[in-house]
Amino acid sequence: MIWVVDKTVTGHLLTRGELLAELPLRISFEYAVEHGTVVGGSLSIKVLYNTRMVRRTFPTLDTDELKLDVQKTASDAVSEHLAMHGLGTMRDDVEPTIIAVH
Repeated sequence: MIWVVDKTVTGHLLTRGELLAELPLRISFEYAVEHGTVVGGSLSIKVLYNTRMVRRTFPTLDTDELKLDVQKTASDAVSEHLAMHGLGTMRDDVEPTIIAVH
């Protein structure tokens, strides 16, 4: 078994009415690989993003809604990464740890 630590940057689109902004997400994740597949329960995901930019651009945005949207975007990016490297897809019960940079 080996442990893999990986990082990626992806964008999360925020829209409110006619306003559109892309929020950069820094995603770091680690997981164990054994016999060419991800070991169940080994995946850990951390997401960093700039809340100051979000509050400045979208002052009325619900932070709980944003957190859920960011979790989905991060999970999709990690699933795509794993699939692209032939490691299958991420389980639905993995919840990313969101770290908002203030």
